[in-house]
Amino acid sequence: MFPLRIFPLPSELVPLHIFEPRYRQLLSDAEKSDLVFGIFPEHAANESNFGSLVKLERVIKRHQGGESDIIVKCTGLFRLEGLQPYFKDKLYPGGTVNELASNDGDLAGESLVAQFTEYRDKARWYVRSGEISLWEIATALNLSLTERLALVGRSGEKREKFLSSRLEYEMALLKATERSKGVFHLN
Repeated sequence: MFPLRIFPLPSELVPLHIFEPRYRQLLSDAEKSDLVFGIFPEHAANESNFGSLVKLERVIKRHQGGESDIIVKCTGLFRLEGLQPYFKDKLYPGGTVNELASNDGDLAGESLVAQFTEYRDKARWYVRSGEISLWEIATALNLSLTERLALVGRSGEKREKFLSSRLEYEMALLKATERSKGVFHLN
């Protein structure tokens, strides 16, 4: 278990800088045995004790002092039932978790995809083609920790409504930015 103040969503890639001896040991174990481990967001807003299952994707850089820069990928979500300061005979913490139902395939409905496509085109950034999951939209919107927790706490149609509302807000911001471009001039 890796307590942090982040909450990766399914399929999201996250960079981490590993420097503490206990998490350097966790990294070593993940490399040796293809270990999946948990990231638990330690935050008052995480009343439901949600967490992310992650897997090491790659080591980007190893520093001379033993620190490492890595990329992990979220493979699923869980609810933490208990946290122990040490996992078996390891330096790093461990926990008892209940894995949440697989959410990788939560595809966005047609209406949400259309709304997201309009936003993506207006914002001028690229998203891969093909089916789009709710999690990809949530990641692209760069939701805050509390928004991510709120999203996971919802189900089905309520998740779509949550993301639709956020997309409406982001579109309003983009439109306001566009309108202000011709109004302000630098001296």
